[in-house]
Amino acid sequence: MKRRAWQGGLSLFELIVALALLGGVLLMTVTVRFNFQWLLNMGMNQATLFLNTHLALNRVISAIQSANYLEIDAANNALIISKKVGENYIRSSYSLSNGNLYYQPDLSQAPLPSPEIVLQSVTGFQLTGFPTGGTRFQGARVCLEAEDPQGIAHRDAAFQTAAYCRIFHGSYKPVRVVTRDASGHVLTVKGSYDTIQEAINAKTTEHGDVVQVSSNDKTPYVENVKISKALIFEGGYDSIHWERHYADPDNPGQIHEDYETIVNSKNPTYGTIFSGNAAYLPENGNVVIDGFTISSAAKGVYFSGERTMSLKVSNNKISVTGGAVSFVQGSGVSIDVTGNIVGNKEVSGTAGLASLTQTHGTFLIKDNRLENAGRYGFFWPVSLIQCQGSLTIINNKFSQLSGKSANPGKLLGELAVIYISQHESGDILTIANNSFENLSGGTGAFGTVLHLSQSHFTEVVFKNNLARNCINQAGFNYVEISQSSSFADFTFQNNRIVGIASYSNGRVLSFSQSYFDGPLRVNNNDMSYVNGVIYLSAAKWTKDGLEMTNNTAVRGTTAGSGTGVSLNFSKEYAPSLYRNYIHGFSTGLYASGTFSNAISNNVFANNTEYGVYFINAGSSYSDTPTFSNNVVFGSKIGFYGISLYSGDNRIINSVFWGNQKDFDFLGVKG
Repeated sequence: MKRRAWQGGLSLFELIVALALLGGVLLMTVTVRFNFQWLLNMGMNQATLFLNTHLALNRVISAIQSANYLEIDAANNALIISKKVGENYIRSSYSLSNGNLYYQPDLSQAPLPSPEIVLQSVTGFQLTGFPTGGTRFQGARVCLEAEDPQGIAHRDAAFQTAAYCRIFHGSYKPVRVVTRDASGHVLTVKGSYDTIQEAINAKTTEHGDVVQVSSNDKTPYVENVKISKALIFEGGYDSIHWERHYADPDNPGQIHEDYETIVNSKNPTYGTIFSGNAAYLPENGNVVIDGFTISSAAKGVYFSGERTMSLKVSNNKISVTGGAVSFVQGSGVSIDVTGNIVGNKEVSGTAGLASLTQTHGTFLIKDNRLENAGRYGFFWPVSLIQCQGSLTIINNKFSQLSGKSANPGKLLGELAVIYISQHESGDILTIANNSFENLSGGTGAFGTVLHLSQSHFTEVVFKNNLARNCINQAGFNYVEISQSSSFADFTFQNNRIVGIASYSNGRVLSFSQSYFDGPLRVNNNDMSYVNGVIYLSAAKWTKDGLEMTNNTAVRGTTAGSGTGVSLNFSKEYAPSLYRNYIHGFSTGLYASGTFSNAISNNVFANNTEYGVYFINAGSSYSDTPTFSNNVVFGSKIGFYGISLYSGDNRIINSVFWGNQKDFDFLGVKG
C-alpha cells in the first residue's frame, strides 16, 4: 500500500537534488544580474563625468570668447575675465578651490556672494595666457581634469582647448613695448601698458625699443605724450595677432580705417599730442611716429632742443588747429615728414604741415596731403625761419587752402604755401613733383606758392610742379623772391601753371633785390591765365645770367593787362631768351638796363600795347644785344625803344606783321 503512494513521483533523494539544482540556478541568476547592474552604473557614471567636464570647459571657453581681455591669478588658480559693458568693465572669474570649479559673476560686488559650483571633484585647472609677456591676455589655453565624485567611473576626464577674446581690449587701451631684429621680427615683448605714456616711462623701456599701439576698437587714447626716450611709435595694430593693417596691403603706408589708432589731447585748445626735447635723447637718437590719427589738439608733433637726432613723422592722419609738425631751436637734426594726410580745418597758428624755426639740419617733406585748411592773418603751411640746411619738398599735394584777411581794407592776410625767411647759406632747396590746387589768398590777401626772403641757397630747383586754380584779389605770385636773397643757381623748369580766367592772377616768377652767382634758368614751362611770366627788379649777376627757353605763356580771356616778361637790371649780364611764346599781355617783353643779350626765335603774339619794349637797353661793353629770328604781331607797336645804344643793338631776320606800327624809337644813343 505504501509503495503505491510514491509510485510516479520523486524519491526523497531526487527531491533534495532538484532543490539543490534550483538553488544554484537562482544564485547564478542573482549574481549575473548584480554584475550587470554594476557594469551599467560604471558606464553611466563615466559618460556623465565626461559630459559634465566637457560642458564645464565649454562654459569657460564661451566666457573667454565674449570677453575683452583676460588675467590669470596663478596664486589662486583663477581665470579673471573682463567684459566691457557700456564704458565699464565687468570682471568675473572661474577658479579652482577645495576640489571644485567655482564661478563668480561679478567681482566688484561687496561683499561677494557665494560662488556657483560649476564642476565637482576637479583635479586640475591649468591656465596659459597668450601672447606672453604681459599681465593681460587676448587668449588662453585651458586644461580641465575631474574624477567621479562617487568613485564608480574607472577613468578620470581630461579635456584641453584654447580660445581668443572676440574683441580684445587688452588693458582697455592696449600698448606694448617690443624689441625687433633687423628684419622686423619681434624678439621680445618687454611689457604691456594702459597708455602710451606708461609704456615710455616703464623702467624696462630703453632707447631703440618699439612702442606698438593697437587700434583699441577705435576708442581714442586721451593723452599728451611726452617723449623722453629715442623710441619708434607705431599705430594701426590689431590686438589679437599684433599685426598692422594698411589701407593698401601691397603698399604699406596709411592705416586701414577700421584699425585707426586715434590719439586726442587732454587739452584740445592748447595741448600737443606728441612732444619732446632732444636734450633728453642720446646723441644720434631716432624717434619715429607712424600710423596714428592725431586730432583734437593745438599741435600734432612738437620738438625742440640742440642735439643731433632724427625725427620721422610718417603715415599719420592729422587734424589739429595749429601745426602738424614743429621743430624749434634744433641743431644737427634730420627731419622727415612723409606720407601724412593733414586737414587742419580752421587753423589758429601760422603753420599747417611743417614749421621749422632756428633749426639746423636736413629736411625732407614728401608724399603728404594738406587740404581743407585756412586761417585769418598769415597762413604758412610749410615754413622755415632762420634755419640752415638743405630742404627737399617733393610729391606733395596742397589743396583747398586759404589765407584770409582779418581786415580786408588793410590787406593783412597772406597765404604762402612754402614760406622761407632768413635761411642761411650753402644749402640746396628742391621743390618738385608737387601739386598746388584751389588756393586762395582771400579777400584783400596776398597769395604765393613759394615766398623766399633774405635767404641764401647754393642751388634752388623748382620743377615738375602743377599749380592750378589759385586766386586772390591782390594777385597770386606763384614764386616770390625778395629782400636781398642770393643764389648760385636757380632753375624753374617743366612746371604747369593754370590760373583762372575771370580773376586777376599775378606773376609766375617775381624777383626783387636778388643776387645771382650763376644762371637763372626758366625752361619748358606751360603757363596760362597768368598776369606775367617773370618780373626781375634790381637783379644782379656776377656771371652767367637769365636763360629763358621753350616756355609758353598765355594771358587768357582777360587779355591786355600785365607784362609777359619784365626785366630790370642793375648790372651787366648776358640774358638769353629762346623759343618762347608770349601771348595776350599788355606788353610781351619789357627790358630796362645796361645789358647785353640774345633774344631769338620767340613769338610775341597779340600783346595789345607793345610786342617788345626796350628802355635804356644796350651796353657800352663789347657784347652786342641781338634781337633775331623773332615774330611780333598783333600789337599797337611791335618794337618800341627808348634811349637805346643804337650802335650796340641789332634787329635781324625778325618778322613784324599785323601791328598798328612795327617800330617806334625815342632818344637813340650812340
